[in-house]
Amino acid sequence: MRVWDTRAGGVAIWRPLLDVPRRDLQAYADEHALLWVEDPSNQDPRFSRNFLRLEVLPRLEARQAGASAALARTGRLCAEAADLLDDLADLDLAAMGGTDDHRFNHSMALGLTSPRLRNVLRRVLHGAGALMPDEERLREAERQMRQETAAAGWRLVLGSHALCVYRDAWWIEPAGRPVMAVPQVWAGEPRLAWAGGAVAFNAAVGQGIAASMLHGVCCEIRPRVGGERLRLRSDGPARSIKNLLQEAAIPPWRRRSLPLLWVEGRLAWVAGVGVDVAFRCPPGEPGVVPDWSATA
Repeated sequence: MRVWDTRAGGVAIWRPLLDVPRRDLQAYADEHALLWVEDPSNQDPRFSRNFLRLEVLPRLEARQAGASAALARTGRLCAEAADLLDDLADLDLAAMGGTDDHRFNHSMALGLTSPRLRNVLRRVLHGAGALMPDEERLREAERQMRQETAAAGWRLVLGSHALCVYRDAWWIEPAGRPVMAVPQVWAGEPRLAWAGGAVAFNAAVGQGIAASMLHGVCCEIRPRVGGERLRLRSDGPARSIKNLLQEAAIPPWRRRSLPLLWVEGRLAWVAGVGVDVAFRCPPGEPGVVPDWSATA
């Protein structure tokens, strides 16, 4: 019996007769007068499975009796080995302290042997629904992941997804395509498209930007150009966005597309950082909480 777990689609397929030889199934059907329905495509050697079953396996059996059974046993052992590798990867990932957003400890990953680290990468890529890279590409990903410079901010696209490292964390994210962020006027819409994602403006009380400061004024979302400053504390000075982004642990490749909200030419909010104290909503008053999602 074999159960195929297709977690990406949320469906498990139970195939209880997969390991039963065809001759045994045929004998059972004949003995119990069961109707045997043959799929015509089963005899078409253009399909690889049929070519192996109809032409290759009979020759192997003629050369070595029991070859089919031996291959079936090898297949079962390989399946068991794959399950064990998945279990090992799950143990290694648990030891890396995965967070709710599926980020793992980079230093602990580098402490694994190369086969174990690549096994972990395969496991996480599979769990993310990624197209699996070939062995050479995966080895190159591991090599770059181990470089000392990776902690400063590193991202490698592996087909549909990307392997990322920043500081002492690593994770998998959809690769996506870079979208040019261009300034946009915000006229009070609840949602504004931005750089392949969207900025939502959620009504709140005592949170975010004071709604009274957004009425009848020019509001604009712009990308970062450098030199911007934001004051997050009433008892502190305005600080550079560059330093605030570093403290917020926002990876370098995401900073180029971060939305910044300007109100009458004054910087009011930076995604991932916060609201300037001059625009902060007082307790009990209507407010607007901007929230940026990198994907639409």
